[in-house]
Amino acid sequence: MSRRRITIGSPRTEDFDRLAGWFEQAGVATADPAGEADLYRDAFTSGYLGVAADGGYSKNLQTFLELPVSQRAPGRMLVRVLRLDEAPIGVLVMGAHAHLWEFLSAGLSQEEAVDAPSPGLRNFMIGALSTAKIHAVVVDPEHRGRGHGTRLLRTALATAARDNLVMVYGQFAAERTHLAALYERVGFDVLDPGEPLRLFMVTGDPTDAMAGLPTERFFV
Repeated sequence: MSRRRITIGSPRTEDFDRLAGWFEQAGVATADPAGEADLYRDAFTSGYLGVAADGGYSKNLQTFLELPVSQRAPGRMLVRVLRLDEAPIGVLVMGAHAHLWEFLSAGLSQEEAVDAPSPGLRNFMIGALSTAKIHAVVVDPEHRGRGHGTRLLRTALATAARDNLVMVYGQFAAERTHLAALYERVGFDVLDPGEPLRLFMVTGDPTDAMAGLPTERFFV
């Protein structure tokens, strides 16, 4: 019997048909998983999904600056699909995080956010390009327990190394206690439920933090 082939690579258009279901499996906090999946599909078919990610810091920065402001967040979103032979059985979604970007851009005026880079905008871009959130790591139920989740997380960390990221993080429902061991196994620190995520590595200010909910845990 021939050995079945496991690969992790770029998405195909038809993979976005499954993205809403994968988001729901992962417990991604969105009121409209199908609508969010459509945004990813539109960015992919329009050619700007993930174009400012997984290319190394210098290339990512150049691409980021060339994108219209409305395309910069999806430009930082990376989607990688886990396949068994040709069948998609899981997904990794990582990249921009709206709450962190709001925090980093809080001091910018509207003009700074869209015109030539000011010192404040440069600081925002450095933060935006040196961090990534793992939004979803999902493996279909019938394929779990075989190391596929670990493979996807190692793909995320390899991307982080190529892009010189200073912080990769995510969060999960505290009731999903089995996930703590998965994240710790590949090298993440898992915080206590409700513990805030310190942003010193990004901002240089030890008092900066992102609040955590009592029902959730950050990993970083």
